[in-house]
Amino acid sequence: MTTEKNIFRDFALANPIKTFTTSVLAVGGLFVLVFFVRIGFMPDVDLTNSTALLSAVALVGLGSLTAFVLVAVLPGVATQYALDESALPPDRWTLMTVAAAGVLLPIVILALVWLPEGSTPPSASYWAPAFIALAVLAIILRVYYLSKHLRVEASLATPKLTGADGLQSIFLLIGSALAWILGTLTALQIAFQFAIGSSHPTWFTTLVISAWMFLVVSINAVTARLQTKQAWIFAPISGFVIFVLLILLTSSFSELPANAIRILGFGEVKNVDLVVKADVCRSMPLTSSTDLRCAMSSSDAVGIFRDVTIRSRIGAQIVVEKSALNSASNTQAVTRLVLKKEDVVMWTLRLSNPAARK
Repeated sequence: MTTEKNIFRDFALANPIKTFTTSVLAVGGLFVLVFFVRIGFMPDVDLTNSTALLSAVALVGLGSLTAFVLVAVLPGVATQYALDESALPPDRWTLMTVAAAGVLLPIVILALVWLPEGSTPPSASYWAPAFIALAVLAIILRVYYLSKHLRVEASLATPKLTGADGLQSIFLLIGSALAWILGTLTALQIAFQFAIGSSHPTWFTTLVISAWMFLVVSINAVTARLQTKQAWIFAPISGFVIFVLLILLTSSFSELPANAIRILGFGEVKNVDLVVKADVCRSMPLTSSTDLRCAMSSSDAVGIFRDVTIRSRIGAQIVVEKSALNSASNTQAVTRLVLKKEDVVMWTLRLSNPAARK
């Protein structure tokens, strides 16, 4: 067994580019296969000739995973650095002052989800500025208090923090508070995204997300009290663990591959108007479809499917479903239309956000 490990290690060291390329293609192939299992359809595709697609899916998926891990543990690392640079002790009151806004804001959002009219996660755009202002005020008061009562252990001749030290501490702690707000809100948004594809009831999913957010906050609080070297080792490992735990709790095993393919525009594109050849449109009445309707143009040259979801554009086919019936929790039968790519003339995407058109 040891000999086999040495062989793989020696090969990787001798051929780093080939090893990296092979690993990326393997991960990309796994992601694409998981996506096919998710949609329940395997198109006519030659994966061996889809090097660019597999590489892009792997890099986007791994990049998304890395970004999540970094953002999820950013509050603890930022707080540890701020306390270390400002020479402030990581006591519970200082830590609570820094983390308060980042902890309370997700609690408010999760509380609003339980309201009858809050079936979807509410936006934090109205709450975040108020919490940021409160965090800045609390930090200024905390540093002012320490400047009056804290004796700096490094120099007993200096009975209190100087004005320059206090100003530096204020800026460092404000940056840490913003990291808490950004980290917890991003983690909550990702948790909601994974919960969309969960088969659990809404109340149970919300409860699971609440418990998971408590774990995220606890891990960051522990990271903030570690030494610098310990924090840089503990943070990424714990970030990866809580990400895996989120997948297990929500049972959304295919969300990461689906998100990578969605970012690249190869699948799960909603609110699409699909223009097809006239023969496709004339053939629809022969099927039993009741939710997919094709409207002919005035010249009968082409037809159009309005407000559909493109589930997959990988391979030689395009998989289409009705957008309104595309929810994972919807038990109503959904008509799936598999089109050849040459039968599709064009498709347009409906943008609900005016800013996205710029």
